[in-house]
Amino acid sequence: MELRTLILSVLSLAALSGCTSSASPDAPAAPSPAPAAASNQGAAAASGVIPEELPRFIGQDGWIAEAVVKPMRLQQFRLAGDAGAGDVELVIASWPNGIGPRSANLDRWATQMGLPSVEPEQVTEQDVRHFRVATVHLEGAYTPVDGPTQPKGMGLLASMVEVPGEARCWTIKATGPAATVTRWKDSYLRFIAGL
Repeated sequence: MELRTLILSVLSLAALSGCTSSASPDAPAAPSPAPAAASNQGAAAASGVIPEELPRFIGQDGWIAEAVVKPMRLQQFRLAGDAGAGDVELVIASWPNGIGPRSANLDRWATQMGLPSVEPEQVTEQDVRHFRVATVHLEGAYTPVDGPTQPKGMGLLASMVEVPGEARCWTIKATGPAATVTRWKDSYLRFIAGL
């Protein structure tokens, strides 16, 4: 991993973990209160040491750190598409009080892709340190929470990171043209393996 990418990732987490919100991506972001978990993670990154109980959200080579523009987001990155292909937006969000059962979140992601549900064979589960991680890779017509449906040919790579026995969790979601999502899949999986 390039030193520049690592430094940008740490600085992004430290500066932006407070979660900000603005009317548009071009407008200056106004600070909003950070969830406790986000504040703790930001302080940890500022000190250069991430406590063992928190995931290590360290951007990969080629990931472009962006300003966080919505509440609950810890970090966001832009993953560039090939010439003529659209980029992928990758968002890491913190849910200090949980966000419901894993199955409900997986099905919510499926619904956003125009699918009835997530089939068991579409879910990859793994243990990374003391976290339980469920990851899906889906394709379809993506409907974001706050926008119109995108055309078919969109892709989604998403993971739910849980601490067994605790409510708190984190979600990581990469969305964009299916070809660009697939192009970055190996990088995404390395990121998950490094949590």
